[in-house]
Amino acid sequence: MGHFGRGQVGIGDDLTRVQDRVHLRPALRGGGRPTPIPTDPVQQAALEGEVSALLAKRAIVEVSGEAGPLFRSSLFLTQKRDGSWRPILNLKPLNKNYVEPKRFRMETLNLILPLLRKGMWAASVDLQDAYLHIPIHPRHQRYLAFQYAGRRFTFRSLPFGLSTAPRVFTRVAGTVIAYLRKQGVTLYAYLDDWLIVGESKSSAAHNVQKTVQTLQELGWIINQTKSQLTPTQTIQFLGARLDLTTGIASPSEQRIEAVRAATAQIISSQESPTGTWLRALGLMSSLVDVVTLCRLRMRPLQLHLRKTANLLTLDQTAPIRRSEDITPHLQWWHDTGNWDQGVPFTTSLPNTSVTTDASLTGWGAHWKNLTAWGTWSTAEKSWHINSLEMLAVKRALESFHEHLKNTVTTVFTDSTTVVAYINRQGGTHSERLCQLTWEVLMTAKDSGMTLRASHIAGKLNVMADALSRGQMDPNEWALSQKTCNRIFEIFGKPMVDLFATAENTKLQIFCSRQFHPRAHHIDAMSFPWNNLEAYAFPPLCMIGQVLRKIRHSRGRVILIAPFWPRRPWFGELLQLLMDTPAILPDTPHLLSQRRGTLIHPDIKGLQLVAWKLSGLPFDRGAFRKRLPRSRPTPGGQQPLLLTIPDYASSGNGATTDRYCHPKPLWHRW
Repeated sequence: MGHFGRGQVGIGDDLTRVQDRVHLRPALRGGGRPTPIPTDPVQQAALEGEVSALLAKRAIVEVSGEAGPLFRSSLFLTQKRDGSWRPILNLKPLNKNYVEPKRFRMETLNLILPLLRKGMWAASVDLQDAYLHIPIHPRHQRYLAFQYAGRRFTFRSLPFGLSTAPRVFTRVAGTVIAYLRKQGVTLYAYLDDWLIVGESKSSAAHNVQKTVQTLQELGWIINQTKSQLTPTQTIQFLGARLDLTTGIASPSEQRIEAVRAATAQIISSQESPTGTWLRALGLMSSLVDVVTLCRLRMRPLQLHLRKTANLLTLDQTAPIRRSEDITPHLQWWHDTGNWDQGVPFTTSLPNTSVTTDASLTGWGAHWKNLTAWGTWSTAEKSWHINSLEMLAVKRALESFHEHLKNTVTTVFTDSTTVVAYINRQGGTHSERLCQLTWEVLMTAKDSGMTLRASHIAGKLNVMADALSRGQMDPNEWALSQKTCNRIFEIFGKPMVDLFATAENTKLQIFCSRQFHPRAHHIDAMSFPWNNLEAYAFPPLCMIGQVLRKIRHSRGRVILIAPFWPRRPWFGELLQLLMDTPAILPDTPHLLSQRRGTLIHPDIKGLQLVAWKLSGLPFDRGAFRKRLPRSRPTPGGQQPLLLTIPDYASSGNGATTDRYCHPKPLWHRW
């Protein structure tokens, strides 16, 4: 396992880009104790069985006394939900003292749900012994050693327990996923759990077949028992029940029962160990994407722990007393009515906005042509300005209550703290501010309102001031005008630049993040794009939202976005194509700020492409009909060749693959 070829599926070129290693801080010293033999006969037999199984899988190898110095750790077992065991190497000393883990991003439900749509079909793949598919370099195996029953072993494959293991596996699996996405397969992966989707049952089955074939050619093992290889419209994934007939995600029964059991344990006693409270909060945090206002419901418990637990030592056994005002927040999780409604895959886009402001003497707000204002009481005047800013939001919602019922409302405020507390459903730094946030969000919920917050500059010249001091805004890179002119020559000149400032707009009509007297609109995401011909170069973190906006509009957009098939939004981007993509040159002056005086430091890494996208099915269908059905004859590596599934090419719902090769911007079109 972990030693299969890669060339037969055509992803060898992509795999060469996965160059990673564990960086060790000081010089590594050996040590460690032998793995203790469990006194319990059942656990002893289980541990012996797992060591034998690892040997049979060639995941570990026995070493002799002449193997040289080893960094020894102990091996222990944790029980899985199905009753089987998972062997874990206790690498705490190695992780804590020597390994420097890097940050990385995983495809969680928060990223995946907005890309799903009602009416889709889905299947799932569970990779068996996922980490063991990744080989360890022979020179490094000595750092992953353990001793059991007088015998010494080293891991030949990636073990559970290494702090960098999730990142390493995600990077390697990401190469396979990128290859499949370029083949037109829409899939999302969280470590060994993969979700494969399609517009129809047949297209989902087609994607499953491609995925399974690729994994098998690579020698990766699929857990047939845990996988759902037949497409369905109701599927469990990452602890959520995804209902693709209604577009609703809700907690799985197993997650519900786990949270109920954890909270019941705390309710049943006046005092519970710190570890019990933390476990309950950990289980709740796994539901933040499928339970309405889940983070808000957790805040009272987090604040209670912050006041009563020793956060410096965080002794797991230290008792924490349950106060009576905390009990209702624990009991809330036992009411079925709080769980069963779930949350929609995608929330509606904002359709109205309220602007608020506060000073030390009073507050003001306006909605459309209506205004509201007031002064603070003597007690309120002593509050921190952040609390006053949040109170201003609450007063504004109360003032415009009748107008904001059943809306998706954006609150514009110049307080970044208020924006963070509303969007993150509270916080733990200020109990008063968290309580006010609770009141704001509950007021909105009771009115059928979905609330979001966005920052608006307190002064109109905030951008110019930042630029004058040489500050770089990572969201305000602009293409050179020459490049834009060429893009418009190929795809047609659009009407509006959706993500711009007065300094870098490429068109006369533009939308801005901040107020500007020339801006057509503030916040391009807050108004409909129907019948719009637009140019968009959004911040990279917003690409998924922009694609969803295009999907639900009847407009056409020239989108500037990277060729990053590892990203979960890449499949959706391919489905919205209405023309051949144009590859932008990686010349030094392609991207700049401050009117060309500040140059982007990593043009090559961005791999920017101009994508002509459409929310109109007719546009997308017409483009697919122009594409060839036969794969182009390979002339060396073709890393940018795209497979575009054509669901409308046959009357029986079968999928036909068509092929598209992006063209360099400056080549002949």
